[in-house]
Amino acid sequence: DGGHLLNLDIHGSDNTLTGYQKSTTGGDHTATVYLYSDDNIAWLRQQGTGDKNLYLRTDNDGNVVNSNQKGSGSHATSITLGGSYPTTLNLTQLGTTTQGYSLSQNCLTVGGCSVTVVQE
Repeated sequence: DGGHLLNLDIHGSDNTLTGYQKSTTGGDHTATVYLYSDDNIAWLRQQGTGDKNLYLRTDNDGNVVNSNQKGSGSHATSITLGGSYPTTLNLTQLGTTTQGYSLSQNCLTVGGCSVTVVQE
């Protein structure tokens, strides 16, 4: 319980990723995810005690990224999304501690993009 570390490289095709890190006794959560593209979709949740850090990069294609960080400890997210369409990013950070994110996006619209960020 606690001290979670994920480093994941996915190299192409139909990608779908669901990940969950939870701690009730302390310890940080860190997830580093590289999607070297194709149809993407990533759902990543970090919850409980400890700091939560998410680093996600995709060099594009289908995207749709849902990230949820909740609980005590700081929340930090860094997301880089490639260009020439899709995106749809839903980022939620909930808790009474420090919350921050950085987003680098290069969608160029035509039927793509959409970013929602909720910090409470």
